[in-house]
Amino acid sequence: MSKVSRFSISFLGGLAFTFCWSLFCVVTGIYKQGQTSALYGWGILGFFLLGSWLSKKWLDRSRCKEDRIYMLKRTHLELLWNIEIGCRRCIRSASYFKTVSGTNLNLWAFTQNCFGGICVIHWCQIFGSYSEPTHYSKLFDGVAGVPFSKDKISDRLLNSVEMTEKEYQKFWKEVKHARDGFLVHNEFGTADRPVFPDLDCIVSICLEMRNIILEIVSACQSKDPKYQQNIKRFMTHYTNDTFLSEIKKDLPKLSNAVLMKKKLTE
Repeated sequence: MSKVSRFSISFLGGLAFTFCWSLFCVVTGIYKQGQTSALYGWGILGFFLLGSWLSKKWLDRSRCKEDRIYMLKRTHLELLWNIEIGCRRCIRSASYFKTVSGTNLNLWAFTQNCFGGICVIHWCQIFGSYSEPTHYSKLFDGVAGVPFSKDKISDRLLNSVEMTEKEYQKFWKEVKHARDGFLVHNEFGTADRPVFPDLDCIVSICLEMRNIILEIVSACQSKDPKYQQNIKRFMTHYTNDTFLSEIKKDLPKLSNAVLMKKKLTE
């Protein structure tokens, strides 16, 4: 908002309070036509200043609200960057997981579990428990609002995997169980081998989250514009298509390594 507009609103606020004071004085008899008093005169001045001050406070509060919605702090940018890194690791690990599947060799079975574990752990850091310091909902603490409210982001993530809220909760529990039961805590009484969730869903959610992050850094302002531009520049160049294309080039190399090792052991 321009300084002229802020001054106009502040001035009008002062006039409104002055009018109310004058009306009060006429009704109560403090002011009589053709006569003035010190109380009336000082009241005019006081209420004008009070109205102007309250108008400024209201404008400042409105501006702070806009800042919470559109102004990203350094901590928000760091969180976005960590989420972006986590999403890429999930996607890459899930792709490698599939490539080394279907072999009975202990080497590749172990490697597959490692890729699956990395994928699940990073996904839970972003989409698991709300207590996670890198959970995506932490971004909206203090900046919640249109067009990047937590509810709208959640809806987009659900649409990316074509799930209802109930279906997503079931999937979420499966991922959490894999993380808590096998990969992090190794809960007593669980099966010897980890049971991994649908990694295609994990990939779809992470790809959509990368799109959302790019939209946020492109649309919002920041108190650290240089850092914001670095993230935006990287993600504008390293789009989902570019990233997936890079992974696709790596997969034949990994497949050849699996086949070569399999032939050597036959």
